[in-house]
Amino acid sequence: MRWFFLLCMVVALMQAPAFAYSGKVVSVDEGDAITVLHDNKKKRVRLYGIDAPEPRQSYGKKSKEFLGSFVKGERVDIEPKKADKNGRTMGIVSLGGDNINELMVVNGQAWVHRPSCKEDFCEKWVKMEEAAKATRAGLWSEPGAVPPWEFRRAGKR
Repeated sequence: MRWFFLLCMVVALMQAPAFAYSGKVVSVDEGDAITVLHDNKKKRVRLYGIDAPEPRQSYGKKSKEFLGSFVKGERVDIEPKKADKNGRTMGIVSLGGDNINELMVVNGQAWVHRPSCKEDFCEKWVKMEEAAKATRAGLWSEPGAVPPWEFRRAGKR
């Protein structure tokens, strides 16, 4: 009987959302990066699976403002997915049950970063991005939108 209880606990834990921590958003750094206050420490969090225009890139300021209009000053949940090359948390940011990463894509505020977005839901996000592009939402309203990874690569040349 004890083994059955343990098995049920393991299955329940595997299915439970993995919100590792929550924190108050103290700044919006870019359209895909925030700083949260957690345990009296500031932590920079990149939104997993998306890439928003760079601050000096066309639409960069608007993307940052859009994100800020939802999360600035709010307490958000962070589900870490991995760390980036600089050791920063890359995670899913949720507010009141809303997936903020997804919100950025569906409203045309960011691209799905296909090389790093490897979860099952990423396919859904790609479809959302295509729908935003088709309706010219957000950054897609500007002709010739350049993905941020291409913008960064061009700046290094």
